[in-house]
Amino acid sequence: MGRGFRGGQGWAGNGAVPYAAPAYPYGAPYGAGPTSEQEADMLKGQVEYFEDAMQGIKKRIAELEADRE
Repeated sequence: MGRGFRGGQGWAGNGAVPYAAPAYPYGAPYGAGPTSEQEADMLKGQVEYFEDAMQGIKKRIAELEADRE
């Protein structure tokens, strides 16, 4: 077995992933996260995006089914 194949452990045998980048290379991010209002707005935007995508998909399916007939 080569390096990294010791029962799923990392190179050093301590379970660490070799060459793993730190989660925050320049330190933890500062500032607070979005407010509940901002998060709700983001989620509403996602809902609108996915509804539009779903309509486009359904339209394309209908076109393909019409071509088969």
